[in-house]
Order: sequence, then C-alpha cells, then structure tokens
Amino acid sequence: MTVDEYRQAIARYRRLHIWPIAVFGLGTSGLLYAVTMYPAEMTKLGTALFGAPNADWIRTASLFVLAIAMLATSAAVHCVAKRDRRLSCSHCNEFLVREAAILVVIATGNCTGCGRQVITSTNEDDAEVEDF
Repeated sequence: MTVDEYRQAIARYRRLHIWPIAVFGLGTSGLLYAVTMYPAEMTKLGTALFGAPNADWIRTASLFVLAIAMLATSAAVHCVAKRDRRLSCSHCNEFLVREAAILVVIATGNCTGCGRQVITSTNEDDAEVEDF
C-alpha cells in the first residue's frame, strides 16, 4: 500500500463519519420541532403508549430512540470502515485511524501496534505529515 492509498482510505473513513452526526442533528431538530409545535399530539401519543399518568414519558422515550439510532449508525459506520483492509495493519490487524496513528503511519510507514512496515512507499515527498 502506498501513502496515497492510505490517505484515500482515511478520507473515505472521515466521510463515512458524517452519517452519525447527521442522524443526531436531524433527529434532535425533528424531535424539538415535534415537541414544540405539536405538544397536544405528543401528549396524546404519550397517553396512548404509557397511560395518562406517564404521558410525559414520550419525550424521554423519543430521546432514547434517537440515542439508539445514533449508536446504531455509528456502529454500522465502524463496521464498514473495519472492512477496508487499507485501514488495518496486515500483520497485527491494528486499526490505524486514530490521529496519532495516522501521523506515525504516514511519517514512518510502520504500524503503531507491531512496528512492522504497512506503507511500501515512504519517500520524503510522500511523508508530509502536516496534511492531516
């Protein structure tokens, strides 16, 4: 693997991490909109789901569902990223996406876990650490 291939894999990994942020942002704004614009409907839904004494639990339940959606999206993104073999060491399977690991791999061409070579090309021109 070359430095350019590794950089492309890191860029793809970072683009994938937009989805959990989007789920959280859109979900939170949608929940706030529903709670503020339709309080009577939210109370009716809460009464139908939890009974009259616990009708306000609908807001807490909505936040819980939002949190589960965000965690599920984050887990799915992580699973997709783990399938990209360019982001893991071929010797010890260390996941090389932490910021410190990215700097070390680009600068030295070696894995941060086992120290073996994971980048075949470590020319002076390729090892520009300031790009990340």
